[in-house]
Amino acid sequence: MGVLGRTVREMLLPSEADAWVAILAKVLTPRAVRFERPLETTGRLLELYVLRVESKNHDQVAVLFQDITERRNAERRLHEMNETLERRVMERTLALEKSQDALRQAQKMEAIGI
Repeated sequence: MGVLGRTVREMLLPSEADAWVAILAKVLTPRAVRFERPLETTGRLLELYVLRVESKNHDQVAVLFQDITERRNAERRLHEMNETLERRVMERTLALEKSQDALRQAQKMEAIGI
C-alpha cells in the first residue's frame, strides 16, 4: 500500500500521528524543512524533506522521505570499529613502549656487566 495522497493519520498509529502532525504543521510557511525522525510503527529511521504545497482548499505539505536506517547502522558500526581499532593501537603502542624500556634497561645492565 503506497503513501501517495494519504494523510499522516491514515498511515501511522494514533499514538505516533499526533507528534508527526505537530512537526508537519511547523512547515506551513514558505520555508522547507529537512530533518531525521524515527518511525515507531516500523522502527526505521527516516530522513525527511517537507515543503508547503499551495492549495486553495487546505494547508498541505509534501513530504519526501528516505529510509536511512541501514546507512545509520553502517555509520554506527564503522564508528564502533574505529574506536576498537584506536583502543587496540593504543594498547599495542603501550606494550611496545614497555618492551623497549625493558630492552634498554637490559642493555644498560649488560653494558655495566650485571
